[in-house]
Amino acid sequence: MKGGRSTSSTWLYGVLLAAGVSLGGCSDDSETVAVTGTDTPTGDESTVSSGPDMSLFSAEALTSSNIVDCELSDGTATQCYELVTTGLEKVDDMIGPFCPDTITAASDEAGVWLDGTSLYQADGDFILNLPNLYGQTYPPAENWIFSNDDGSVNVTTTLEACVAAARPDVDPAYYGYCVQCDLDLIEDDMSLTFLIPVTPEAADAPGNLTASAGVSLNGFQIAAAAPVEAILSAYTIAAFDDCGGHVNPNDGYHYHAATGANGCNSAGSEDDGHPSILGYAMDGYPIHGSLEAGSEEANLLDECFGNEDEVRGYHYHAASAEQNQHIACFHGKTAASEEQVPGGGPPAGGLPGEAPAEAG
Repeated sequence: MKGGRSTSSTWLYGVLLAAGVSLGGCSDDSETVAVTGTDTPTGDESTVSSGPDMSLFSAEALTSSNIVDCELSDGTATQCYELVTTGLEKVDDMIGPFCPDTITAASDEAGVWLDGTSLYQADGDFILNLPNLYGQTYPPAENWIFSNDDGSVNVTTTLEACVAAARPDVDPAYYGYCVQCDLDLIEDDMSLTFLIPVTPEAADAPGNLTASAGVSLNGFQIAAAAPVEAILSAYTIAAFDDCGGHVNPNDGYHYHAATGANGCNSAGSEDDGHPSILGYAMDGYPIHGSLEAGSEEANLLDECFGNEDEVRGYHYHAASAEQNQHIACFHGKTAASEEQVPGGGPPAGGLPGEAPAEAG
């Protein structure tokens, strides 16, 4: 994984969702459980979909992990883990880089870009090739010139510029920009709260993803797909880092894709060679690493990118990175709440704390 810069890309498309989870349906009584260590059985004990294993989360991922009474989306009374993340407190220079500074930037000086069908190294050569790559699909081609005569690349370097470049009605002054936000501009620690069933329950039919698909084992949001079409339609690019994540001013660092790059986010290898757990979906089922395309197991995945075996029970496998998502839908019931964790992008216009503009 590349390091060296503590800046990040961001997207401000869509209507801003609240920066946390409302615990609607939960009682005030809660049972505190250790962030590390749990009685939840693990996969090697041949359990079937036993629910989140708190011992798999990294030591710095969560500030608290409580079991609370909650209600599922169908009205079923149950118990949920209330997970509070440490947010940006644990962010270091291992996150990034994202946008290249110059047209000579090498692959280790920039991140990646994914558009739903292809994964690109967002280096200097990529910037120079943008008119050829997107100029016909999103004309005119001249709007895809992201560099200047001195070889520098147009990159948003202030919070105001980031907001103006990535709101639904993008300021034309920022056409031809790679949009990112500097972590130093974000004063909030961006701690998020996730409400996840202790024991997953399969739903009668697959459920649509909320803004947040789940939480990673290192305490970051696994967001729903980034709005690539809106991004490209505004003649802008948001580079992700090698781990498929970036930062915004409303929900901090979060993932859109699982790239499989070393040092990103994993509980380690499993004894039988099965891809390891990356995190847990909002319905409580684990999300494992991606499968090899065309493999027998990959061909057995359902519409949500999940399958079941005797060791792990039902579980998901992250989509390949270029698909811009981890899972496609929820197999299980999610906790009912009046608000959802924000998902994958900063607000639709306006600075943090301001009322968001309606998405156009």
